[in-house]
Amino acid sequence: MHLVSGGAKEASELPRITGPPLSTVHRLPQVLKSEGYLRDALVGLGLGPTLIVLGFNALSSNPLAAVATPHLDTLAGQVLDTVHMAVPDHGSVLYLVKIPGYQ
Repeated sequence: MHLVSGGAKEASELPRITGPPLSTVHRLPQVLKSEGYLRDALVGLGLGPTLIVLGFNALSSNPLAAVATPHLDTLAGQVLDTVHMAVPDHGSVLYLVKIPGYQ
């Protein structure tokens, strides 16, 4: 899935990137598609809805977001603007909470 999110669009590209034989690599995307981890996109493979569900489950079980949300609600009420809470994630930013603004 990391390969697909990184730009690989066809099963035929995967052996070149990963090394296993084409027959093995061909079966793997079929299984991942049947479980919803991958899907057929407009061009080749795309990430599937099961990953979205897993992501939301991970986000909702994050204790940092649960503890911070009441304080972020208070802050949003004071500044009357949108408030985000994010954490660094491997050179990127992962947004955990968004409180919409009032303006």
